[in-house]
Amino acid sequence: MFSKPGSSAASDPHTLKSGRAQCYAARDAFYQCVRECGQLYTIGSDVPSKCTKLRAAYEGTCLPSWVKHFDEQQTQEARAAKRLHTAIQHKASTAAGNLSGAAQR
Repeated sequence: MFSKPGSSAASDPHTLKSGRAQCYAARDAFYQCVRECGQLYTIGSDVPSKCTKLRAAYEGTCLPSWVKHFDEQQTQEARAAKRLHTAIQHKASTAAGNLSGAAQR
């Protein structure tokens, strides 16, 4: 429909199963590297120097729209993890007061 003359969507390597698998592998390797550096990747955050080559491979293997989508998804997951951590810490601090015999307010 919107393809260039003489080309077809079926010949686009990104739409082939093998191309998608390569993209997913590059994405997963990048995000794993960031986690191993003790960070959660969010849009606009600095990429650890150890992971810059993996980021370049990820961006080179996946379509830009996919990179944007996966980065947005990762950012949402990081925010949710932070909210969950905060809620758990809050519950733990109020529960500790109950366990020590202090009255809960």
